[in-house]
Amino acid sequence: RQPDKLPSFNDYALSLMERLIALGKIKSGKSRERWATILKCHLSPEFGDVFIDQLQKSDIEKWLVRMGKLVSDGKYSPCTVNDWLRLLRRIYSGAMRDYELDRNPVAYVQDIDTSDHLTYTIEQPNSLTAEELPEFLAVMRGIFPQHFAMVALGFATGLRPSSLRALRRKGDTPDVLWDSGMLLVRRSVTAGQVMERTKTGLRQAIALPDEMIEILKWHCERLDVIGTRKMRESELLFPTVNGKFRAPSCLDKPFAQVIDELGLTKKLTPRAMRRTFNDLCRAEIGR
Repeated sequence: RQPDKLPSFNDYALSLMERLIALGKIKSGKSRERWATILKCHLSPEFGDVFIDQLQKSDIEKWLVRMGKLVSDGKYSPCTVNDWLRLLRRIYSGAMRDYELDRNPVAYVQDIDTSDHLTYTIEQPNSLTAEELPEFLAVMRGIFPQHFAMVALGFATGLRPSSLRALRRKGDTPDVLWDSGMLLVRRSVTAGQVMERTKTGLRQAIALPDEMIEILKWHCERLDVIGTRKMRESELLFPTVNGKFRAPSCLDKPFAQVIDELGLTKKLTPRAMRRTFNDLCRAEIGR
């Protein structure tokens, strides 16, 4: 097969992405954004002009060595570079099937070692203890009452922010069943796109404790009394002032300010809601 009869790496990668989107293999806006960003910023500048069957294992390893040095310098996390390599593998898996290539240049390329890279530690677990949680919530309610119910629900259920932001309090398909106290988790919002599925594809029906239902009712009453007209009309449980979905970063500043107010030395991000939930559940099981 002549090289000029095959596409370049960049052309093939883009066509594969378009095909996977059309077939529903790449579903969320976040996944599309991830593909496009990694291709544009990392893979295409390095391999883009090479014909898809001409890339050598040595080319990939030379690139990986350079990336490894940047990891050592603290420019990138090894997990981030391994994500790029994972996408490269997926692209070549498609090329092997589409063009029946004789070899896969990525097949024996190993990931960068992550054994010394600790995302979370005992000192910085990105979670709260059972003693810290009530005080954190109390301060959150005092400073940011508009975010309190969302944060409380996140800690109580361990749901991802992308699922929390998609919840509906009313309409034809509400996710809060007020009479039965059930919460239906079946949607997510990523990169501004509403998905009729969660990140894991799992649909859940969660029985909420009475205290959590009372918090959500308080939140909705607050929306109906002091919220904007668009907030009152919105079906969303946690709408913006325009009645739209909250941004992925909506809890970043509230978390940072509450941590500062409490004088905690640990770093905490909205992911702490899920991590705290899991940590406290494991602690309860181990008792």
